[in-house]
Formats: sequence, structure tokens, C-alpha cells
Amino acid sequence: MKRCKKLKSESRAMKRCKKLKSESPAMKRCTKLESELPDCIISYIFSKFGLKDLVKTSALSKRWIHEWGLRTDLNFDLHTMFDYNTIQDLPNTLPLFQRFHFQSQFATRLDQFMLHYKGAIIRSIRVNFPLGNEHRDAIDRLISKGIAKGVKHIELLLSSETNDTIDSIPPYKFPLTLLSDFDSLTYMHLQNCFLLEPLDFSGFKNLRTLVLHLVDVNQKLLQSLCSNCSHLADFTLDDCQFTSNVIINSPTLLRLNIVNCGVKRGDNGEVKIPEYITIIIIASNLSSFEYSCHKLFLVHLMNIQAPMLSKFSFRGMEFSKPVGFSVLKNVTKITLDRPLI
Repeated sequence: MKRCKKLKSESRAMKRCKKLKSESPAMKRCTKLESELPDCIISYIFSKFGLKDLVKTSALSKRWIHEWGLRTDLNFDLHTMFDYNTIQDLPNTLPLFQRFHFQSQFATRLDQFMLHYKGAIIRSIRVNFPLGNEHRDAIDRLISKGIAKGVKHIELLLSSETNDTIDSIPPYKFPLTLLSDFDSLTYMHLQNCFLLEPLDFSGFKNLRTLVLHLVDVNQKLLQSLCSNCSHLADFTLDDCQFTSNVIINSPTLLRLNIVNCGVKRGDNGEVKIPEYITIIIIASNLSSFEYSCHKLFLVHLMNIQAPMLSKFSFRGMEFSKPVGFSVLKNVTKITLDRPLI
């Protein structure tokens, strides 16, 4: 009898808890919101939420669990994952180990979000946070899930906005094999990544725009990219380190930007090894080419074979050796600029 009374008492307590929960002001407001607003308005409201807020609201309504899964453009940064807008907003008083803790926490939240993401389609993925190779498992899983759901636009901006020590972590090693035989990607922007070159890579068949920023570039990598990007129209190399002579050979390329680069001088003013790295451009349909180098750096030796080139922009201090302009017969606009010292 005592056991039966105890069970009945616990049952009544559970009913009262459920009743209180259902009658809580927050739950009542959610029910009212669901009944009064059409689906399109609720979806629009959810589209304005940060990812952390989307997950929190799913606890208020069973229906809303599915709403945040409808987000097709996934943007992971300090604003959407924490309560800061930029790296500079982090408290300056934080010890360095706590700042590194932000990186681990960011990677964990990103991983958990993708683990519970139930959307059928992902249109774009953008990560804007200084993650390194120690977080490669979370980044790899993010990319793999995006590929499985037909992602078309990928941005991995993994460099800090400051010169802090937090930026000294080893760069993320991006295995291009993740994208092998994957044809839906049309735009990719990689920052502070180390590209692992597979021997049998085949991908990027529909890639039209490629931006490499703070990436080490050699001829083997460029040859693999150019041969696989059969529809590449826009190509940007921003602040990239050339480790060898390079040839950019692409018949589909329309716009090429090689910016914020250059040949470093030694302390005595001499050119550092490798000396006078040459950039050869073979692009039969190239219409626009922009080149700029850092202040006090020397311009690369260049050989440009682009008969359709109509717009050429150059910014630099001086030429290390003559630049091959002899074939630029159709150029209608040339901009030459010298940066201020």
C-alpha cells in the first residue's frame, strides 16, 4: 500500500510539473506566436538568428526544432557562435590559454551544430575564425557534410584579424581528396590553409571562382588546379608565397588577380632565394589581370601570353627584371601605381 501511494504521489507530481511547464509564460508566448503568424514569417524571423540562438529556440517548441534545420546558408563566426563581433572584441585581459580555449570551444560548437543539423540542402558554408590543424576533424566533418548536401559555396577564412600569437597555430591541412568527384561547388575561398595535393585528384569541374589567401603555392598545385577546373573564370592569389616558378595555364580564365605578393629582399638589399621566381601566364581568353606586391618587395619576373587581355593593373615599387608585355596587343586600359613608403 505504501508503495502504491508513493507511485500515485510521484505521478501527480509529474502531472503538475508538465502542467506548470505548459502554462509557463514562455511556452504560452511560443504557442501564441505559432498560431498567429504564418509559416513564411516565422521562417524569415529564424533566418535572422545567429546559429547559437537557433539551437536555443528549438527547446521552446517541437516545431521549431525543424525550422533551424531549414537554414541553407551556414555562417560560423564570433557573432553567430559567441557574443563578439571581431577578434579585437575579445577581452584583452584574457590569458593566452583562455584565448586558445575560444578556438577549441568554437570548433566544438561548430561540430555539435553540424551533428544535429537535419536540413536536406546546404547552399553555402562560411567559417570566419582562426582555427588551425588541431581542429581539422571538425572542419573535415563540416566540409564532408556540406558536400553530401550539395554545397555550392565554401569560405574557410581561418586567419586572425590581428598579429596576435593566436595566429601562430599550424594552418589547417586541407585534403583535396574531400572534394574528389564532387561537381556542385562553384565558389571556394581558402585562407591560411595548407593544401594537401593528392596524386589522383579529380574535382572542381564546375568551379568558377577560386580565391587562395595566405597559401603556399607551387607549380604542382597550380597544375593540378588548372587542369581540374575546366570552368574556372576568376582566380585570385592574395598574399600567397610562391615556392617555385609557376605556370598558370587556363583557357577558360577571364580574370586573374595576383596581389600583395613579391620577391623579398635580404637585409643587404639583395634578393632572397629562390631568386627571381617567374610567373608564366598562358590564358587565351584572359581579359583582366591585376598584379600588386608589398612595399619594398621586388616584382616577380613575368611572362604574359594573353592575346585577349584588355585591362592590366600594376602596383609595385620596381621591376626586378623586364616583364614580358610584348604580346599585350589588345590592352585598352593600363593602370600603373606605386605604393607610398
